[in-house]
Amino acid sequence: MKNNLVKSSLTIKCPKCGSLTNYDNSNKSRPFCSDRCKNEDIVDWANESYGIPDPASEIMQDQSLMIADSLDDDI
Repeated sequence: MKNNLVKSSLTIKCPKCGSLTNYDNSNKSRPFCSDRCKNEDIVDWANESYGIPDPASEIMQDQSLMIADSLDDDI
């Protein structure tokens, strides 16, 4: 008795360009649609274009803006 495996292909959006692409072994660039999108993503990481915002730095920036606004009001 043979084991009948059903091969299914999952279609996803490329995280770089948004085009639809297959997420299976036929796509060597998965989850990206192509080597171009894969390489562009690597370059963005290397250039530190991606990052997790630091809540502490956002608070500091907000406080600096509030201080600057209050100094402008005093003039």
